Amino acid sequence: MYLDFTNPRYWLLHSMGSSNAMDWLIDRLVTASPELDRAWIPADLLERVSAMGSFRGLSLDYDRRVVPDVDFQSPAAPVEFLKMQLWGNKAGDILRILREQEAFPHETTLAKVKVKFWLSGEVDGEFSLDDIKYDGKVTARGTSFQSHIALVSHVYEAYAQQIGKLEESYALGAYESDGRLSLEGAPVNLLLDRPISNLEIFCESIFSCGEPFRLWGVPTRLAEDFYRVQAIDLHVGSPLQFEIAPQFLRVYLPAGSCGNSVVRLYTNLQHHYDSLIRAEEGDGRRVFEF
Repeated sequence: MYLDFTNPRYWLLHSMGSSNAMDWLIDRLVTASPELDRAWIPADLLERVSAMGSFRGLSLDYDRRVVPDVDFQSPAAPVEFLKMQLWGNKAGDILRILREQEAFPHETTLAKVKVKFWLSGEVDGEFSLDDIKYDGKVTARGTSFQSHIALVSHVYEAYAQQIGKLEESYALGAYESDGRLSLEGAPVNLLLDRPISNLEIFCESIFSCGEPFRLWGVPTRLAEDFYRVQAIDLHVGSPLQFEIAPQFLRVYLPAGSCGNSVVRLYTNLQHHYDSLIRAEEGDGRRVFEF
């Protein structure tokens, strides 16, 4: 295993050995150390990566059972579980079909993309064939290690840019100017295309300390359809505040907290609740610009 910590915050682990061994090691590292977390690559970014080269395959992974706020035996219940793998040049066409309104738009969540990438931008003999997964794992084969590293760098830079944006533009803090104390920052609004069916069960599932959300908190019911949660992110032990209603989750990131907490929540809600979830500012502008 080779560790590249050129950037002291964002590490890259490389290995020519078994990916299963790497999976085991990374699980141990992330579980044992609160200072480490995975990269949680949203479906938005995976789709952008698929357009960087030739889109050769995809994997879908959606499991609503992780947040069981509905009766799955009801005739009107949503899809519980959707998993699919497809390799071939028709991956983009299949993705568009599954996202049609009469198909499965809420459950079609990209978990992995296969991309054939040429560093030169031209189709020649020097290429890499990369599988980029939403948990930060990238496996590759091909004829050019440089092409592989270039694609990984594109993903890493786009991801790190959004983490920095969250911590610089949205983190809530206080500052003094001309003898006046003012607040800066803004909440991140996670908007759901279909409402939360049972807020109590939803909150219990999200804030139970378990994987993959890694959040602990005690939900407080303030109204019939409104909860507030003072939570702790188990990644770094930093606080987060939430306001939750059937149509949205409002996330307050205190200054000094880790922006990866918000991206982890956003990505896992795509995989376990609604693929069409949106992150927006109060004026409707998108938070993530992948």
